[in-house]
Amino acid sequence: MSKPNTNNLLREFQDVLGDKMILAYGTVLWIIRDGKLHEADWDDEDTFMLAENFNDEVVQQLKDAGFEIYKEYPMPDGKIGEVSFVKDDQRIDIYVAHKRGDYRYWAMYNGQSLFHKIKASYLENPERIVWDGTSWLVPAPVEEYLEATYGDWRTPVSNFDWQYDHKCYDKDFIL
Repeated sequence: MSKPNTNNLLREFQDVLGDKMILAYGTVLWIIRDGKLHEADWDDEDTFMLAENFNDEVVQQLKDAGFEIYKEYPMPDGKIGEVSFVKDDQRIDIYVAHKRGDYRYWAMYNGQSLFHKIKASYLENPERIVWDGTSWLVPAPVEEYLEATYGDWRTPVSNFDWQYDHKCYDKDFIL
C-alpha cells in the first residue's frame, strides 16, 4: 500500500522540479483511473522529464531537498534513461525522455535496457489535472497516452509485468 507520506513526497519532488516534471506510467494510471496512488508495498511513483531539462543542477536541487539517488540507469549510448530517487523509504523514478523524430524514448532497466517510446507530443504538450488539491502535469491527451501505454487501461490487470507488458515497450528499438 502507498506509504502515508507518498502524496507529500511527490509534492516535494514537484516543488523542486516544477513544470519540468510530468507524471508517468502507473502514477498517472492510478490517479486517472482510481483517484489515488498505487497500492503495492514494492511500488514507486513515476515521472517524466524531457532530456533537455534534466541536468546535474536538477539532481543537486533534489539532493538539497533530501532526495538521494537510489539507482541511475544509463542506456548503452551513455545517456541516462532512468534515475530513481529515494526519501523516507519511498522511491520516485524519473524517466529521461530523449527525442528522436516524432517520438520520445527512454529505457527501463532489468539488467538490460528495455526501450520505451511514445509520441513526443504527449510530453511536449502536457495537460494539467488537479488531484488531491494539487495541480499536476500529465501526458496529453491523457487518455490517449494511457491507451498507448497500457491498451485497455480502464480494466485493472492483476499480473501486469512492468518489464514487457507496457504497449510502449519497443523490443526492436535500436539506438
